[in-house]
Amino acid sequence: MLLRETKGRRVFDFWDALLSRQERVYSLSLLVPLAVYNLALKAYDLASRPGKLGLVRTLKLMRSDVFFNLGYTLLWIGLFGAVGRRGPVHRAVVFLFHVTTMLVAIVRASAHEYFRETGTALDYDIVALWFPGAVIICRGA
Repeated sequence: MLLRETKGRRVFDFWDALLSRQERVYSLSLLVPLAVYNLALKAYDLASRPGKLGLVRTLKLMRSDVFFNLGYTLLWIGLFGAVGRRGPVHRAVVFLFHVTTMLVAIVRASAHEYFRETGTALDYDIVALWFPGAVIICRGA
């Protein structure tokens, strides 16, 4: 990562080349609240479990959610950087960005409510039972 000096502050060159300031603010204003929401629900789920987990165990259980949020953020920042700043492809990516972010929030809220009601995680096998004719993938013995 090359750093350069610009008016007394250091800026990552690739970050400036990838997204404009407006695009960074726009994308992070949707991604940061989603990440906070996901992690807050996970922390609530962990805090509601019986018994004390301890800090290290809690952080281990939250690790997958942290990496999901990082990966999701990098996916959209990469897509915004790849499609350019104008045109129909950019508008389509913005539309998909909003739709998939809403879908992620809805699925996360549903999983949280399912966990509160049943005490078990909402996984693929449970979801496949809701849809008639869904193919259940065998995971092996």
